[in-house]
Amino acid sequence: MSQSDTNYPRRVLAEFAVGEVREKNFQVDHEGLLRFIASSGDSHPLHTNAIFAQSRGYRDVLVHGMCITARCSAFVAEEFVGSHGLLVSMSADFRLPVFCDELLTWRAEILRVDKVAEIVEIKWTVSNDRNIIVQRGTACAWLGERG
Repeated sequence: MSQSDTNYPRRVLAEFAVGEVREKNFQVDHEGLLRFIASSGDSHPLHTNAIFAQSRGYRDVLVHGMCITARCSAFVAEEFVGSHGLLVSMSADFRLPVFCDELLTWRAEILRVDKVAEIVEIKWTVSNDRNIIVQRGTACAWLGERG
């Protein structure tokens, strides 16, 4: 087992209960934003040019909403999907802008544990340090055995 495998232990349905909450704090620094821009190819000036962003009323460049969603996807994989499951759906709504180095909190609550379909369904939010939701969404993880 490699070091990265230890971040994704095997998850089973019995681990999860409706109403259970999991949280993680995180930040996207400027270097992380630049890596996302390079990998996504999205170099819109709101994300790359502080003067342009300020001319549109923002204090600085904005972190891509999908950059935040990608981090949330990683948290879902770590906390719910595990090493043998599959992320089968994920949606996100971008509510407010996020800036580099803001302290963010991802909070996920289990909505449903379906033993027949072998699915865990969660709703999640990302809040800033003022406890304002900047993003929200849902995800489903399948934890069944491959045939």
